[in-house]
Amino acid sequence: YVYDGVTYPGQGDLSILANGCEVPAGDDDDDTGDDDDDVGDDDDTGDDDDTTEVVCEVTTATGPNGFPVVAETAPACSSEEAARPAWSPIAVGGAVCPDWLLYHTLQTGDWEVFRIGKSASMPADADPNLTQGVGENVFDINPARSPDAEWIAFASNRDGNWEIYLGKADGTEQRRATFTVNAIDTDPAWSPAGDQIAFQSTRDGNWELYLLDIATGAETRLTNNFVPDLNPFWSPDGATLVYESIIDGVSQVFSLNVATLEVKQLTFGDVDAHDPQFSHDGTLIAFTSPTGENGNNVIYVMNADGSDVMAVSDPAGNALNHAFSPDDTLLGYQSDLDGDTDIYVYEFNSELTRLVTDNDIEDYAPTWYCDGPTLVFTSDITEDANIFETSALPMDAAPIKVDEQAGQLTDDPEADQYPEDSPSEENASNGANIGRAGK
Repeated sequence: YVYDGVTYPGQGDLSILANGCEVPAGDDDDDTGDDDDDVGDDDDTGDDDDTTEVVCEVTTATGPNGFPVVAETAPACSSEEAARPAWSPIAVGGAVCPDWLLYHTLQTGDWEVFRIGKSASMPADADPNLTQGVGENVFDINPARSPDAEWIAFASNRDGNWEIYLGKADGTEQRRATFTVNAIDTDPAWSPAGDQIAFQSTRDGNWELYLLDIATGAETRLTNNFVPDLNPFWSPDGATLVYESIIDGVSQVFSLNVATLEVKQLTFGDVDAHDPQFSHDGTLIAFTSPTGENGNNVIYVMNADGSDVMAVSDPAGNALNHAFSPDDTLLGYQSDLDGDTDIYVYEFNSELTRLVTDNDIEDYAPTWYCDGPTLVFTSDITEDANIFETSALPMDAAPIKVDEQAGQLTDDPEADQYPEDSPSEENASNGANIGRAGK
């Protein structure tokens, strides 16, 4: 949209009309095949009249392997609330390293979040489907695990628009947590103490950050800007959120003190910075910026105060979906440096980079087991997306052939992709959901 003479980019696949309003690009509801900006005309004549309807969002299954992509027009969203039932408090215990991980799957016919493995306290027949959404074009995405691994938060459009939901890790309960009528609430991030969930919302006509108190169900607005505030990620002490916002037409990384709402800009320059993520000890922040060759995304790491910015990935490749290892000695990511997307790992002490997978097929969206240097990632090597695992070490090891040397964790003929274990917030699905993750 346009504010004070500056055009700010929305999220997803959008086009800008002459009046400054955004509508989803590629909308073919008028079936005319022309490009004359008559999106939304009901008479299919192709006339340019004043009846253009601008909607809050349109979700299409156009992402990797049919993953949902949201084309949004935030100014058309509203803060109108849906009926809100009495809230049942949730108590979250201390942090644990669970015996299971999460992933997205299409095996039920609609995108769900499933669990691989289970904790000892779960019954033998514990349902691996933790989200239980049902219906055509119902999507459950963006999982974030509670510190005690008893709950997950996720985003779903099952009630007509995108909201935050909570689900028990044993699959026995799902509940709605936010209650808007015409808005988008996505990308939940569970606080380290377990008492709050940060998320992004368009309910005020713009992307802003909010907090959900899981004891009371109360929601608190954290940011108040004319530009999008997106992708919250917690510091390990729970005092700070890093996120991305736009200043002077450029996306930058900012930090927000949750108690005081004090904001500090951490990145500068005339090139976008996206997807900030704290290291587990809170001393470093990784992010991506399209500074590479032909606009490739390069992964950077900086100190938590924004100093000492250092490029990690090769600018000749498009690098995305970075993740710190549990002990912060390694950074996993995907890159198409060798012509197709593979998994890479960077070691901070040695400053060495290892090509972990080497296929002519796409390998992407790495995460880590929370108890060691084992990478979990998606690969299309089986001609459909599945979840695999392999060790990131030693750094001088030759790259593996995924079909011969990696452990395969899923085998359903439908797509299984975007795993999550450590970090406890999964970000590849959020990037895919707004059309920015690649594959």
